[in-house]
Amino acid sequence: MTLFELRKTVLQRLTDAHVDDATTLSRYLICDVMDLTLTQMMMADRDEVDSKTADYILECSARLSNGEPLQYVTHKAFFCGHTFWVEPGVLIPRPETELLVDMASSFIAENGSSRILDIGTGSGCIALSIKANAPKSEVTAIDVSPDAITIARKNASSLGLDVNMLISDVFADTSSLGSFDVVVSNPPYVCHSEKHSMKPNVLLHEPHLALFVPDDDPLLYYRRIARLCKNGLLNAGGALFFEINESFSEQTMQMMMYEGFSDVKRFKDYCGKWRVCTGRL
Repeated sequence: MTLFELRKTVLQRLTDAHVDDATTLSRYLICDVMDLTLTQMMMADRDEVDSKTADYILECSARLSNGEPLQYVTHKAFFCGHTFWVEPGVLIPRPETELLVDMASSFIAENGSSRILDIGTGSGCIALSIKANAPKSEVTAIDVSPDAITIARKNASSLGLDVNMLISDVFADTSSLGSFDVVVSNPPYVCHSEKHSMKPNVLLHEPHLALFVPDDDPLLYYRRIARLCKNGLLNAGGALFFEINESFSEQTMQMMMYEGFSDVKRFKDYCGKWRVCTGRL
C-alpha cells in the first residue's frame, strides 16, 4: 500500500464515521505514527508503507472512528509546551487549564514560594508544568487513583522533573502531607445534569471519577480542599488556586470567603469564561 492509498483509506473511514475535522485528524495520525512532518508526508505519497505500520495506522483510525479521542489513541497530549503521556485513566489536558498553571507560577515567582501541592493531579500536567516553571520549588502531586499516579510518574520521568507523586484521598486523613505555600487543584466540577451537553468522545472515554460531582453539591471538592487548607494544609499567607466551573464561579468565591480566605478573585480564560478562582489565607 502506498502512503497516498493509506491516507485516502484513513480519511474515508473517518469521514464515513462523521468524525469532526477528519482531514486534520488523518494527517496528524499518519505523521505521528510515521514520524513525518506534514510536508514530508505530502512528498512521500508514492512511497510504499510496510504492512505492520499500515495495519497499526488503520487500527488507530478505527478507534478514532469509534469516537475515541486522538490523545488516547496516540498517547500524546500537549500542554504548556510539554508532551504528556495520557491514557483513559486520566483526563486529557485542556489548553484552558494553562491559565491555572500560569497564575500559580507567577505567584510562586513573585513570592518565593517553596512548597507546592497539586490536588487531583491526573496526568501530572499541572504539577509538572509548575515544576518546570519553578525548578527550585518542592512540588507534591496527589490523586486518589493509583492508575493516575502511575501515569503521572511516567510523565515526570520522561520530562526529567522531580515531583513527589502520591496516592492520597482528600476525604481521608491528609495530615501526613504537611503544609504548603501554594495549593492548586482542578477538581471534578461537572454536574451530572450537564452530561447532555458534553461531547460523546469525552463522556464515553474520559474517567467519570475525574469529571463529575453530584447535582446537589457542585462545590463538594472545592469546599473540602478549602477547609483542608484552612486547617493546616496551606501556610499563612499562602494561596489557593482552583480551576472552576463557570456556572458556579460566584458560589465558589462566596464559599472561599466563608471559609476564611481573603483577596478572593476570579479570572476569565482566553474564551471569556470564568476559569480560575484564587484566594489567600
